[in-house]
Amino acid sequence: MLANLFGKRKTVKHEPAKIWKTRQLEFEGLLAGIESLDLVTTRVLIVTHFADTFRALNDLFLSRGATFRTYPTAFEGDRLRDLSEYHSEGCILLAPAQALPENLFAPQPQTHIGDFEIHLLVAEHHPLPAFDDRILEFAASLPCPSRVCFHDALDGALLHHYGGDQIVQFMATLKMPDDESVSSALVDKSIRRAQEKIARRVTNPMTADSAEQWFQLHLPDS
Repeated sequence: MLANLFGKRKTVKHEPAKIWKTRQLEFEGLLAGIESLDLVTTRVLIVTHFADTFRALNDLFLSRGATFRTYPTAFEGDRLRDLSEYHSEGCILLAPAQALPENLFAPQPQTHIGDFEIHLLVAEHHPLPAFDDRILEFAASLPCPSRVCFHDALDGALLHHYGGDQIVQFMATLKMPDDESVSSALVDKSIRRAQEKIARRVTNPMTADSAEQWFQLHLPDS
């Protein structure tokens, strides 16, 4: 379905994920990347899968004096497709994935589309691929151009439990500095394989506060 949507709309650019050595470096990289954007022609929406990541980014933005707005509930998340919300230049939008609209492809009212692109930055992969796919579907439902880039860290729960060793070796081969991320189609494929492996074991996912708690609930032996 995603391929059909992207082929029809041609408005979503799914960039290779950026993998950082630590979560702290990941968050710093997110901020540095946002600061490098032209926020007159770009709007930034950061999405998290888990509540602890949402809280960590909220606290980081507060400590750095960043201009941002949160959409923590599903009721407020319905407003994310109202492009008037994106017209606040220089304002970072922060929302949990659970707050994204449920009916992604319901008919939308005609809305003036400004001359800008939305950068949708996902602060972590979910252990299950369907949760990541839903964010891509949300991006495809936007009536304006968008870019989607997932960020993750080697000390994050998913890569710690599945596939992180291979990425560590890959980064060592490239002699990556500690404060830089790695992006590669091979890394993306490795992460997807890990998610699909988890999906074959977990058929009834439960809500968790953090990715680490999610693994404790679903795969305590991993």
